Amino acid sequence: MQITKEDVLHVAKLGKLYLKDEKVDKFRKNLSDIVQYAKRLDEVDVSGISPTAAILPLQNVFRKDEAAKSMDREKILQNAPEKSYGCFWVRNKVVE
Repeated sequence: MQITKEDVLHVAKLGKLYLKDEKVDKFRKNLSDIVQYAKRLDEVDVSGISPTAAILPLQNVFRKDEAAKSMDREKILQNAPEKSYGCFWVRNKVVE
């Protein structure tokens, strides 16, 4: 399977990535190499091997769900730099 420029741009769009035009060909080659490498798995004879979902036995470890007394809200918030409606208040900050 040959990866096209459109395939690279589609994958970049799905990942919300912006690629400069000079990088598209580089990524096309890299993705093609990855696909070719993964195709080597088709050559492995696994006819005598049963499918395995997990190596170790899986089990959930649950604790008893018990209500417990929590700390006093005022005591928890006494050192908060900012609070609002009895909760910690954190400024919305988006860094680019």
